[in-house]
Amino acid sequence: MRVFDYLNAPCRLLTPEMVQMLSRIHEYHGRQELMLKSCEQELLKIHVKKRPEEEDPEYEPVRPAEYDDLYEMISTNYQIIHLYPKDILQFHRKLYASSGRSFGGHYREAFNKEDERVSSDASRSIDIERKKSRKKNTGYVVRAAQVEDCLESLCEEFNMAWEDDRHEKLLLIPMFIIDFINIHPFDNGNEKISRLLIHLMLCKAGYPLGNYIDLDQLIDKSVMTYYNVMEASSENWNEGNNDYTMFTAFFLSLISRGYSRFEHLIHKTIENRHALEMKEAERQKEQEQSETILQKQSIPEDINNTEGGAVFEVPAVKKVRKLSKPDKIRQLIDAAGEKITKKDIMATFPDISKVTVERTLTDLVKSGYIIKVGGGPSTAYIKAEADNPEI
Repeated sequence: MRVFDYLNAPCRLLTPEMVQMLSRIHEYHGRQELMLKSCEQELLKIHVKKRPEEEDPEYEPVRPAEYDDLYEMISTNYQIIHLYPKDILQFHRKLYASSGRSFGGHYREAFNKEDERVSSDASRSIDIERKKSRKKNTGYVVRAAQVEDCLESLCEEFNMAWEDDRHEKLLLIPMFIIDFINIHPFDNGNEKISRLLIHLMLCKAGYPLGNYIDLDQLIDKSVMTYYNVMEASSENWNEGNNDYTMFTAFFLSLISRGYSRFEHLIHKTIENRHALEMKEAERQKEQEQSETILQKQSIPEDINNTEGGAVFEVPAVKKVRKLSKPDKIRQLIDAAGEKITKKDIMATFPDISKVTVERTLTDLVKSGYIIKVGGGPSTAYIKAEADNPEI
């Protein structure tokens, strides 16, 4: 039976290219964590499985309602869901609960006679199953009688490495997916389950990207590449000599593209909110002007025209002005509630020049509104408050 090594194998994936891709994802993640604080409430109203994909309105995902329900359950309960065989079986059972099919929640049975042959016929069996596999991404290299034990071993080794926290979790996830697909534990639905597991593992790793971006759509847009790299990373899998590199690189590229799209969504959400605020301010201004005109019309003529009489004062119309660029920067510092760098501010407001940002930060430091901490590239700023432990 296949032996899994999640404590040492990830080290072979740490090439300079992989490290660069991981750094880019970490940069996206850190920047967007800060940006989310200014529009978290609006984004909480967005559910990726319930909204049309604005970037591609013609995209129509083909997935059952049970898949969407499981996806939402993972989004809200991922902290209490574990990656054990019994949980994976439960996913599969719920996925086919209303299909009327009996295989939901059960491991696959022998696909044909070749599936149960001895290991000497394994290569012939793989070729036969690949020809019958619609997606050609894997063959049944694990015999049906060994599926349960193999999946148990996979989950045990994976969870041990996950808890050990020695390796980057974004490297462990694609490794698990390749191993899961090659075990092929179910007669149907292996790929749907694998995509649900990707969402679960990303959430548990602190990357809930799938809550806002449809990762399924990103995969489907390059589905041929997806299957090709999956097959390339599955070669010699049964002997334990497969190379996870190609699929891992594709996976990290997928996450990077997802974060790029997510950043666009955040900027658009902030812009929409500002537009709504301006529209509401204009509406209030028009309403106040109308009330002022009505008040003037209702004043008796003898009050304004009587000599020596009291002069009626018309209430002043409240002026609503657009937030200036320094005000936007100060508002972001208030919302952050923690250290913030010049780079963070410029990433949040790309329309504000570097000179304006620097001048505003200098003025706020001089006025005592914020305090400058650190120096050089690590210089940051924090709001000056008496009870702030950072000061």
